[in-house]
Amino acid sequence: MSTEVPIEAVAINESRRLHIPAIGLMVTSGISIAFQLLFLAVSLVAEKRDLSQIADDDTRRGAEVAAALNSPLPSLLALAVTSVAFIGGLMMLQSRSYEIARAGAVAGMLPCASLCILNFPFALWAFIVLSSPNVRRSFIN
Repeated sequence: MSTEVPIEAVAINESRRLHIPAIGLMVTSGISIAFQLLFLAVSLVAEKRDLSQIADDDTRRGAEVAAALNSPLPSLLALAVTSVAFIGGLMMLQSRSYEIARAGAVAGMLPCASLCILNFPFALWAFIVLSSPNVRRSFIN
């Protein structure tokens, strides 16, 4: 009587270990993407305000500094990083493209997006599970 488990069964079981961190990473990244799109829209609207009509010089300088800090560039960067995390979570869930899944886990740990505190635990969990050789073998390349 043989107790060997088929390799396909091991690969399916190992890929299931990624389901919860992948779903968590996708949900938190999706929420973060929504926030980033909102921040981007607000910063684009704020950028179009006419600051020349402000009479007081100090108030105008303060408004110019606030407008510079409200630039769309940080939102665009955070949107790109969070999108990589979301796509990586999707690849984990489908057991496709190990490299993209791993890049998504790393992107989820970067502290440049809104709600990064929520992304981090799922991204770290996914990164640790992705380090297993059996999980890596379960991916379709």
